[in-house]
Amino acid sequence: MGELDNITYSYISKEERYADLINYELYDGAEVVKPEMLRELDSKEVTELFSHSGVQEKKKNGEKDSTTLDDKNKSRDVIKALYKNMNDDTVYSIICIENQSKTDNTMPVRIMLYDAIRYDNQINDIRRHNRANEPQGISSGEYISHFHKEDRIHPVITIVMLWSPDEWDGPRSLHELFDVQDGDILSFVPDYKLNLIEPNKMDETDFEKFHTDLSMALRFTKYANKKEEISRLIFENNKELLHLEPDTETLIDRMVGNIFEKRVHEEGSGERVSNVFQEIVEDAKEEGRKEGRKEGHEEGRKEGHEEGEKKGSNKAFEAMDLIKNGVTTLQGLIDKGIPESIAKKALSRIN
Repeated sequence: MGELDNITYSYISKEERYADLINYELYDGAEVVKPEMLRELDSKEVTELFSHSGVQEKKKNGEKDSTTLDDKNKSRDVIKALYKNMNDDTVYSIICIENQSKTDNTMPVRIMLYDAIRYDNQINDIRRHNRANEPQGISSGEYISHFHKEDRIHPVITIVMLWSPDEWDGPRSLHELFDVQDGDILSFVPDYKLNLIEPNKMDETDFEKFHTDLSMALRFTKYANKKEEISRLIFENNKELLHLEPDTETLIDRMVGNIFEKRVHEEGSGERVSNVFQEIVEDAKEEGRKEGRKEGHEEGRKEGHEEGEKKGSNKAFEAMDLIKNGVTTLQGLIDKGIPESIAKKALSRIN
């Protein structure tokens, strides 16, 4: 795994975000799936492709089978079982999330294979159970297969999450991979379509369907290559950025560059804030300090200094809120009481 793969694997594994992503893709943002309804499964998928018994029998007889592939280990990103409700141990379905940092043109076949392996594993689990608990009165077919008429498996859903500002420009279904596009032929070939989430195609309505900081991470991913949009996001969400989870900050930093820094407040508590936002605040504080020095008498210079710093900081917050609400000209900010130097600094970050 690369660095981004490790970050997104850890990030999306948390139940709150996993449920949030499922609800967006399956239920249009309605909070149907709760974090408590998810339980992580082993993401290591191992199966022997082609015939199990036939291959083993040929190996025993020393025969070579050129048509059989070697065992293939397929490792998925994250797999969780979705239970029917928080008080029921009945598995409702199996939800897999595949994180991608770029387009993979083979993805429809990869996902089809992954899902087939998970179905195969379910059937083999049932077979093992039935071999040890075979009832009387079953048909010959059931006895041979060890899979009974009433046995059932769980549906498998795979969601592909693209962590990139770029559009997915590869095949989105199995049919798109074929060199034959004859409708008569393809009507007999089941298609396998990707359940794909790509920030590039999302708008604010989509982002608002999320209920965790995943929404902010996807916003920054969408605009990772657009400096003006990143600046806009910082200004429009400056207060929210002060309270993001550390792993969300890490992911955003990895997607768009280092916009967060560690800063210790006077109270001693650690807080990470936007570098761009902090730079404007610090400049505003300095402007306030200058104002305080002008107004403060010699015996009250310290008080004037501190009061000016506080005013400057408040003006920086006020400037960013005004810009967020549509006041985007220098004169407009000045008319609202923002000092010219602070107004210029703030506007320079969105132009």
